[in-house]
Amino acid sequence: EDISQRIRRRSQYLSGRLGYPLGSFFKMSLIGDLAWNTYDGSADATDALAASNESFVLPVDHQVYSGTLQLEFNRIGYSITASGAASRRSEWEPWGLFDNASSGFVDPTFDPDQRSFSTWKITAFKEWYLPKFQKIKAEIDYLDGRDLDRFSQYVIGRFGDESLEGFAGTGVRFDTGYVARTGWAFNVAGVVRFDVSAEYARVRDTLDDDRFRNHTGLGLSFNIPIPWTMILQGSYGRAIASDVPGLQGKQEFQLLILKLFPRGLKSGRSR
Repeated sequence: EDISQRIRRRSQYLSGRLGYPLGSFFKMSLIGDLAWNTYDGSADATDALAASNESFVLPVDHQVYSGTLQLEFNRIGYSITASGAASRRSEWEPWGLFDNASSGFVDPTFDPDQRSFSTWKITAFKEWYLPKFQKIKAEIDYLDGRDLDRFSQYVIGRFGDESLEGFAGTGVRFDTGYVARTGWAFNVAGVVRFDVSAEYARVRDTLDDDRFRNHTGLGLSFNIPIPWTMILQGSYGRAIASDVPGLQGKQEFQLLILKLFPRGLKSGRSR
């Protein structure tokens, strides 16, 4: 990571969806999204550039308007989803490392054509139900896009199609990728629920080079009922292999306590 280009982005989202069934097994959805993005400088970046004549020009704060068309097929445990999204920023001006001496950008990555960009995804998913409340699942995703930059690329995170066990928060970005997941869920004593998963991603960041890089992670999660109608949920992920130096061996933890509220009693008829 280039610390001199580290910044902070804060985003807020508003989304709406309209779905319409097409027969017994298909569904079409139209999705509208509005995002507000604001950018702030980083103290680490300021310190890294302090001894140079360079500074980092932040992207202008803006909104992103997106429209998505999604088609789904579901039958006997098989699911296939294909979607395409077109997005446009309200404003988009030059950003990046700026040489104050020459009054010019250093190796500029800004492209005015990237004010508008598009993404598309295809997901295939299957579950198999086994005796004694066991379940096996498998999934494969293909993700791609056009005119993607640092701030519109896919990012491996904690949730969604771009998630990968053990790699949350690593900052791995890509514009083309394949992600495969498999998992086994089972119960212990009919009370404790465990999920074991293995996940693999082969992704490419064309802003860096045309090389595909491989990442593999393993995950374990559990779900335990505890007193006072609460549920304890926990998960652990570990990056067991990666083509990016320093990422192998990364770990992630999450622990949640959920409270269940019983449905209220019906009020009696007034007299």
